[in-house]
Amino acid sequence: MYRLLIVLFIILAINAPLRAAQSTTEINTDSVAVVHPKRNALLQALGIDLGIWAFNSYVAQKGWAKITMKSFRSNIESGWVLDDNSFHVNQFGHPFQGALVYTAARAQGLTFWQSIYYPVFSSFIWEMGMETEKPAINDMITTPLSGITYGEVLHRMSLIALGDHPGLKEEILAFIINPSLGVNRLFRKKSDRLFRAEKKKNFSAGFSAGGGGYFLKNQDELLPNQFIRFHLFYGEPFNKKKLKRPFDYFSFIAIVNTDRSEYVGELFSSGILKPLLIKKGVSHSYLVGIFKDYDYMNHDEFKVSSSSIGTGIIQNLRLSSAFRLYNEVFVNGILFGSAGGDSIDVHERNYQYGPGVSGKVIFILKYRNSWKLYTRLKRYLIFNVEEMRISRYENINLLKAGIQVHVWNRLSVGGEYTLVSRKPVGSILPEVLQKRDIFRFYVVYHIGNNNL
Repeated sequence: MYRLLIVLFIILAINAPLRAAQSTTEINTDSVAVVHPKRNALLQALGIDLGIWAFNSYVAQKGWAKITMKSFRSNIESGWVLDDNSFHVNQFGHPFQGALVYTAARAQGLTFWQSIYYPVFSSFIWEMGMETEKPAINDMITTPLSGITYGEVLHRMSLIALGDHPGLKEEILAFIINPSLGVNRLFRKKSDRLFRAEKKKNFSAGFSAGGGGYFLKNQDELLPNQFIRFHLFYGEPFNKKKLKRPFDYFSFIAIVNTDRSEYVGELFSSGILKPLLIKKGVSHSYLVGIFKDYDYMNHDEFKVSSSSIGTGIIQNLRLSSAFRLYNEVFVNGILFGSAGGDSIDVHERNYQYGPGVSGKVIFILKYRNSWKLYTRLKRYLIFNVEEMRISRYENINLLKAGIQVHVWNRLSVGGEYTLVSRKPVGSILPEVLQKRDIFRFYVVYHIGNNNL
């Protein structure tokens, strides 16, 4: 019990300045700032690091969290390494930690660009002094780069949950989505104007639940699967007046498996950084821009994660009075990513690190509000910066095709097929093509006010 009290004391002490914070001047034309927003963001970045460390040291009793001055000096002297932590820790856990810090800065009223420095600072402090393991360059890169994208998505989602006149239910939901914003709303005077520009956005979202199966071709085995999926399209991509800030338009998809060892199966998030060309017409609308993505897929023998920036085009074509065609085409440079599977053995990992490129193509053919056909192809080439004897790069592809039919009010039913393939290229071992077929049938409950 005393260990939990220590953790709570640290969190409360770091957030103490928030209790006295009052709304004063504006840091931009659309949001009211709290007193010393940058100082508060810095204190909370340190508080999040301290809170996570304290939990692992005093409650979870993790050996790597038993830090000393000796371990701190050793980290400084040893130099940077690529660590061997599990895939979900490095590629999901660290981005989530970066998102907590980033959203803490956003909760002060800081803008997207003002907030990106805090997860960088937090990650550096963590790698240098908050664990006994040597500082990992992969975590130093992944935590802020992926955390910024994931964090901005969570920030906007929590504002949707709050709505214009939040009650207790809305406050709890927003806290679950975005703990950093929830803590800040607990400790300081709430302002409905603080995020006025981000709150008033159109969105289209839905919760899916269903089942199906995985067919492993290389093992001739069919495995059952149940899943929950959430999707969100936020903003109006063809409205120039409403694309003023980064992530004023973004898409987000999350798939959680209910019967697999890796529960978080997939995360795909992509937000616009800067629009380049926008046209909104009666029969043809399009957006060309620079986008920032964070992707994560963990299906046992298929693993890929990337933080990337690239260009893309989004189009909406009215083919007739009844048919509409929506499509996306993206090409991204992967700043840092990871990929692999069961056939890889790099130190104690079954995945490898490196930069790369990715591409995405989406087509959605919609008939009125009755049904739609959709297909999605995502391809990753992750180059290996470590063990060239294993492979020069990993080639991982996801091809999805499905149909969704509206049945009643906000309910739809659907079915889809996904082909996942992986091929390590340039290995001294035989280049084996691994494939997995995924069949899914589901029910969707739609929410939102946008008809994208």
